[in-house]
Amino acid sequence: MVAKLSAGTFYGQTQKRWEVAGFTFVESVYTAQSRLHIPLHTHENAFLYFVIEGFCEEVYGRKSRTVCPSTLVLHPAGNPHSNRWHDAGGRALHIDIAPARAETIREYVPIQSGPAEFRNGLAPWLSGRLYSECQRQDPVSLLAMEGLALEILAEISRHRLHSPERTPPRWLLQARDLLHARFTENLYLDEIAVLPQSEQELAFVRVSGNTLAEEYP
Repeated sequence: MVAKLSAGTFYGQTQKRWEVAGFTFVESVYTAQSRLHIPLHTHENAFLYFVIEGFCEEVYGRKSRTVCPSTLVLHPAGNPHSNRWHDAGGRALHIDIAPARAETIREYVPIQSGPAEFRNGLAPWLSGRLYSECQRQDPVSLLAMEGLALEILAEISRHRLHSPERTPPRWLLQARDLLHARFTENLYLDEIAVLPQSEQELAFVRVSGNTLAEEYP
């Protein structure tokens, strides 16, 4: 049976915990005593976690990843996953997002609906600032923590909105089928073009990651 953790609850030893405006921040430490191998489980709420120390192998669905320090990971509510921390254990900062707060955020930007990780860019950097603010804890820290959590979610949404197109349009699939079927022939772009040449080449790069000349030298 897959365990379901209630809102704001995480495996590991809870070192510190803060709550503000629909966000719950939990700093967790993973040791041999607290269990390094975490079985398959889900969470009631969507959450992020930022690895501060250690390395973690995570399995979610049919995929797996190795999470290292300064990596930010997002899990939607109810997403089954398991974790195995390496022998030295680790430390992570979790950000639990209450459903009511998530709905308020969705009025402005879409929230990533699937699991995701961020190793570079602004989102992990902001997460490091958030952890520093958690340790600071002066009279305005909770306000700063709320603001940084919102900024992290905004950056994740911006990253999603600006990600390259990965679902090929029908015309591009037809063009690729034609190229595969007649790859021995000297085809010209005007024989397969549905869009103007510049737009077609740009769309091809967005989907395949290569230019037509690189894909079919």
